[in-house]
Amino acid sequence: MGPLALVALLGCGEEVEANVVVERLPDPVPNLPDVPDLPPPPHPTRYGDESYSVYGVRHMSANTMDHDVAVTGYVVEIYARPDCDNEEACPRAVAPHFYLADTPTETDANKRIMVAGYATRQGEVDDAVAEARRNRGAAPAATPGGPPPIPTDIALGNKVTVRGRFQRYSGVGFSASNGLLEFQGHTTLEVAPES
Repeated sequence: MGPLALVALLGCGEEVEANVVVERLPDPVPNLPDVPDLPPPPHPTRYGDESYSVYGVRHMSANTMDHDVAVTGYVVEIYARPDCDNEEACPRAVAPHFYLADTPTETDANKRIMVAGYATRQGEVDDAVAEARRNRGAAPAATPGGPPPIPTDIALGNKVTVRGRFQRYSGVGFSASNGLLEFQGHTTLEVAPES
């Protein structure tokens, strides 16, 4: 007789008595550490005028990348073309650009954002500054339908709101994996005492 026939015979009419004791275990008591207090973000993500902080535009990059945004921050560095005695040994100049940060003394490159595209060459900036001086500080007028005028009031320590496209590549050859601003316009909010 095979194993299936034996199982079939045992299953037919025979009752097998089993003494099974079910024991209830005590309810589990969680033993977890307290929830830690997380520090607040270093800066707000947005300000009352709906502009982003440098921290905020990057923190919200899923919503801001490849979109036109306004970012408020302090000008912490302005590119200056190299001044060399030997032109052949001098590094090649790049397009004008500057950096914004949430604090006026920020030195950490990861907490700053590049603003590019406000001029294609330094000569344009120099000409605009010279024209503003001739016109007693009046900024150059915008051309209707044309690019924004070259800003002449970008100075170290100034607090500005820059309008631009937040993207990874600029039209003048810069790239940043965590994003940069392609300049479209700006407003100076505070002038630094030194400028």
